[in-house]
Amino acid sequence: MSHIGDIEPFYHFLVEGEKNNFDPNPLFDTRWYREKYNIPTSESALKNYIYGGHLTRDPHFMFDSTYYRSIVICNDSSPLEHYLASRTGIDPCVLFDARYFAEQYNKISGAKLDAGIPLLVQYLESSMYCDIDPHPLFSKKYYSSRYGDVRSSGIDPFEHYMRFGYFEKRQTHRIFEPDHYLDLRPAARGRNPHIQTLTMCLVRMLLRAAQGPRIRRKTG
Repeated sequence: MSHIGDIEPFYHFLVEGEKNNFDPNPLFDTRWYREKYNIPTSESALKNYIYGGHLTRDPHFMFDSTYYRSIVICNDSSPLEHYLASRTGIDPCVLFDARYFAEQYNKISGAKLDAGIPLLVQYLESSMYCDIDPHPLFSKKYYSSRYGDVRSSGIDPFEHYMRFGYFEKRQTHRIFEPDHYLDLRPAARGRNPHIQTLTMCLVRMLLRAAQGPRIRRKTG
């Protein structure tokens, strides 16, 4: 393989990088996308996403395109392109709370985040060296201590949950029990129960906001 410093990066990705599952962007996971949507090795995963795939597919296990489109009008852009370019401040995954992450990052590291880089990108990069929870209802410490296989694997607890854990109905926080939730809502089986719950709460909140304040009528 040619050394990346010897040639232009985009050309390197097209010629060698993609077939070796290199990622062109922190929020496009080539290997995950290929495996998730059964893209053959003879086809470019990135081209698949750009030319139509983005209408129904996610570019990354932490990027929920359907959720993002439900809040933001992307027009002709893919949700990923819109998120990277528009800086809407909308979190592309309901289980990632950008404001919460920023507050925790400032407390733990003592440094400020880069205003020019999307917060989800900075979360992914910081998770390599800084143990910060992505959401108040996801405790990395609790998840890794509860599941020894996650702890011994060395994989980021949140990444493990988003890739495998929710299928296995693993618990992310002491106060959220997926078995109990799924017993109450059998139709949600096969989906991510955490995301299902938070999305429902957000939808209710937006509907209330759209309706405006309630006017109480005087009686008597």
